[in-house]
Amino acid sequence: MGSIDPTKSNIQEQIKKSQNQFESQLIRLELGKEQIQNQTLPELEQSLERVNDALQHPNSFGVSELKIGTSVFGLGFESNYEMGVVPLLLERKKFILDRIRELKGEQKIENLHEEIKNVPESKLRVKLEKQIEELKAESLRYSQQSKEVEQARLQEQLN
Repeated sequence: MGSIDPTKSNIQEQIKKSQNQFESQLIRLELGKEQIQNQTLPELEQSLERVNDALQHPNSFGVSELKIGTSVFGLGFESNYEMGVVPLLLERKKFILDRIRELKGEQKIENLHEEIKNVPESKLRVKLEKQIEELKAESLRYSQQSKEVEQARLQEQLN
């Protein structure tokens, strides 16, 4: 009986509009989700640098103001909130790290297949073991970075 919120869909629309505003800026920086999905490994590494730089200067993206209205016992109330780009940047950083991990893994596996074709048996084992260990270490490092970014993103959402 006390509180109703007839504007829930309006809140979602405002959040989406804010995200779209930031998305257009990210696309200009070649950090759009589809752009990242299609990038090569060197391009992804450049994107990682760009997103890290953007995270150092999130104010350059501005903020988006949200007006949220509620009605309690027939009285209207309105609150203003600011939404920044940091959660979206952290999401992109995680996506970039995941793509790098994926592509490096594919590249290393491809390299292993090539090595199998070209290296004599005795040398093959040593080289494969080394590359496999490098692959595991690299994958673990990117996985850890991805987890750290996800934790930071979740923490940012709580703030």
